[in-house]
Amino acid sequence: VGQRPNQSYLPLGCKARFRLNADTTNGCLRISSFHKEHNHDNTEEDYLRVICRGFLL
Repeated sequence: VGQRPNQSYLPLGCKARFRLNADTTNGCLRISSFHKEHNHDNTEEDYLRVICRGFLL
């Protein structure tokens, strides 16, 4: 109970990720963890596809 199932939705199984935490004292988001290594190439086409889907807006 309370555990969410694996929600990996990226087909490449990439481990790159970041986590944001809400800072309630000043109303901003803070990066609490960041893992930048990708297991695939990053192309402009891939970036634009993600942006157009609204994931990073």
